[in-house]
Amino acid sequence: MTKLREKSIVHLGHVYAKLKDGAAIDGLLKELRPVFDSFSKAKAAKLVRTLIDTTSQIPDSIDLQVKMCQDSIAWTVEEKRTFLRHRLEVNKEIPLGLCCSSLTSVFFAADKAV
Repeated sequence: MTKLREKSIVHLGHVYAKLKDGAAIDGLLKELRPVFDSFSKAKAAKLVRTLIDTTSQIPDSIDLQVKMCQDSIAWTVEEKRTFLRHRLEVNKEIPLGLCCSSLTSVFFAADKAV
């Protein structure tokens, strides 16, 4: 059941990204916060990061991504989700709003080129 809910959340995020509706992804992220209590902290962290990363598919959404990170960081402080807070703080500091997965692929590509 958890796997189905996880896939549904990610799929809905991708649908909103294709529609270029960043506000809907932001709203979805906020609405799901109570639901994240039923997931493990690691799974909830993955879903939060995935939804924020999905927003990067929308053109000119850097400001929204930063806002989503800031809102999620505030939530993680309230919920005592330290690992996720650290990951989001790193995301927020990355120039041009590159997401962790994109940054990882950039690092691997640079490493192979050397």
